[in-house]
Amino acid sequence: MQESTKNILIVDDSITNLQVIGKMLEKESLKVTFVESALDALDLMKNDYTPDVILLDIMMPGMNGFEFKTILNSNIDWISIPVIVISALQEQDNKTMAFELGCVDFMVKPINKVEVLHRIKVQLSFKEQESQLKLINAELVESNKSRDKIFSIISHDLRTGIGNIRNVFKFIIDGLIDPEEDIELINDAEITARNTYNLLDNLLYWAKSQQGQIVYRPELVNLSRLISSLSEIEKGSMVNKDIEYNESVPQDLFVWSDKVLLTITLRNLLVNAIKFTPKGGRVSVIGQQLNDKIKISVIDSGIGISEENLMLLNNDKVFTTIGTSNEKGTGLGLVLVRDYIKICKGSLEVKSKLGQGSDFSILLPLGEE
Repeated sequence: MQESTKNILIVDDSITNLQVIGKMLEKESLKVTFVESALDALDLMKNDYTPDVILLDIMMPGMNGFEFKTILNSNIDWISIPVIVISALQEQDNKTMAFELGCVDFMVKPINKVEVLHRIKVQLSFKEQESQLKLINAELVESNKSRDKIFSIISHDLRTGIGNIRNVFKFIIDGLIDPEEDIELINDAEITARNTYNLLDNLLYWAKSQQGQIVYRPELVNLSRLISSLSEIEKGSMVNKDIEYNESVPQDLFVWSDKVLLTITLRNLLVNAIKFTPKGGRVSVIGQQLNDKIKISVIDSGIGISEENLMLLNNDKVFTTIGTSNEKGTGLGLVLVRDYIKICKGSLEVKSKLGQGSDFSILLPLGEE
C-alpha cells in the first residue's frame, strides 16, 4: 500500500477516539482526515475531497451518522464510498439501520486496533478490485464497439468488391466489355479482386489472433526478396495511380522474424501507403541495419494523418479514412500491424503530418534473441 494514496475520513465527535484511531492508521501509511461532525464532513466533501473509506460514528450533534449516510446515498459520486460504522450503540436496530442504508460494516466501541485496521484494508481491497473490474469492463465495451465497426465495414466492402468483380465477368460474357479495348476496366477488376483477397486474408488472421491461435515461428528472412515480391504484387495499383516507387533494401539484409506475420505487416503498410498517396505521388520502402536492430520504413507523400487520428493510432484505437481514389478501408490492417509487430518482438514508430505524407517505421531484432 503506497503512502498517501488512500484517504480515510473519520467522522466522530470524540477527540479521543479520533486520536487513537488516527495514529494507528497513519502508521500504516494511510492519509487520515479528522472531522468532529457530519456537517463538517459534508463541507469537506463538497470541496472535492473524496475519501476511500469513511469511519462513521452514529450519535453526533447537529446531524447523526444515519442522516449523513442518507445524504451520501443521494449523491452518485458518494454512494459507492465504503462506510464503516463505529458506535457505542450496539442495539440490533442500529445495526439493521446501518446495513439497510448501505454501510459495509459495523463495529462497537471500544474497538480493537488490529480489527479496525483489518476491516479497512478489506474494504480498500474490495474497492481496488471493483475499480479494476470497471476498467476491464470498459475495455471490453470499447473492444466490442471496435469489433462491431470492423465487421460492419468488412461485410459492406466484401459485398461491394465481389459484386463489382461479378459484374465485370457478366459484362464480358454478355459482350458488353471487350477485354482488349476495355483493358482499364479489367485492370480495375484485378485491383478490386486483389484488395478483396487482402481483406479476406486480414480477416482470417485477425480472427485467429482474437482466438489466440497465432503461433510465432521466427526464421532468417531476406528483406530484399520479401519486399520486392510485395511491391510486384501491388505494381498494378501503383501504375494505376502513376505513383513513383523507390525501394532501397540491401540484398544481403536479413531479419530474424516470422515470415508470414512480417509479410502481412509490410503488405498492409505498403497497401496503405499506395491508398493514401494521390496520383503522381511517391512511395518508398527503406531497409537498414541500426546497431542490433533492423529498421524498415514505408514512406509516402500522401495525405498524412490528422492529429486526432494519430492520437487514436498511438492509443491502439481503430479508425478508417477514404483513400485518394475513394478506396475504402476497415482499419483492420493497422490493427494487425500493431499486433503482429508486438508478436515479432518489434516496435512501431509513426511520423505524419496532414498534407505532407507519412512514415511508418518498424524496428525488429537483427537476430535470434
